[in-house]
Amino acid sequence: MAGYSQLAALAGQDYGSMSHAQLLALRNSLAPDDPRQAILAPYEHQAFAREWTEDSPVVAPLSLAFAIPAYAAAKALGLEHARTGASWASIAHGYQGIGQGLANVFRRL
Repeated sequence: MAGYSQLAALAGQDYGSMSHAQLLALRNSLAPDDPRQAILAPYEHQAFAREWTEDSPVVAPLSLAFAIPAYAAAKALGLEHARTGASWASIAHGYQGIGQGLANVFRRL
C-alpha cells in the first residue's frame, strides 16, 4: 500500500527529472514483482547515469558506454538478478542520462 500512495502522490511527476535517490526509494517501496517496477527502472538507470556523469565527466561516460549493455546482457542471460529484466528502454535511458550529465557539466563551465 505504501508504494501505491507514493505513486499516487507522484501522479504526473516527470520521472526523468527525479534524482536517483528518489527513484530508488520509490522502487524500494514497491514489491519486487510489482509491474510498476518496469516503468520506473529506465528512469532510475537514466538518473544513475546522469548523476555519475555529472560527478565524473571523464570516467563515467567511458565506463558506462560499456557497462550499460553489459549489465543488460547479464540480466538477459540470468547472470544478474534484478527486479526487472533487460530492456531496450533501460539501455536507451542509460545513454540519455550520460548525455544529460555531460550537458549539465558543460552548462556549468
